[in-house]
Amino acid sequence: MISIRKQRGMTALGWILIILLGIFFALVGLKLFPIYRDSMYISSVLKDLSVEPEARSMSPSELTSTILKRLDINSVYNIQREDIFVEKNGDSKIVSIEYEVRTPLMGNIDLVVYFDKSVEVP
Repeated sequence: MISIRKQRGMTALGWILIILLGIFFALVGLKLFPIYRDSMYISSVLKDLSVEPEARSMSPSELTSTILKRLDINSVYNIQREDIFVEKNGDSKIVSIEYEVRTPLMGNIDLVVYFDKSVEVP
């Protein structure tokens, strides 16, 4: 019969697996953090645009240029002109940004994140 004293603790293989899992999740977090930080910048730009009085009189191309300039200031380069849509809805405009970011994880494995953000400019 094996005593309880000899059954305490994890084996070296158990520790290695725990460490490898921790490294994997840290790698995924480090790859996804800049993508979600950029997403927060985009949300901030759209929110600021919705309360800006000058945005009401801007044409769709001026709105697109303004968004791209503000994102360029924050070093957000994942957005292209084709990702920004401006639709007229009565007296207001709906500005939406739909984009996808693909970043390599390891080897031929990529992380793909899709965003769809919109705001109404009165």
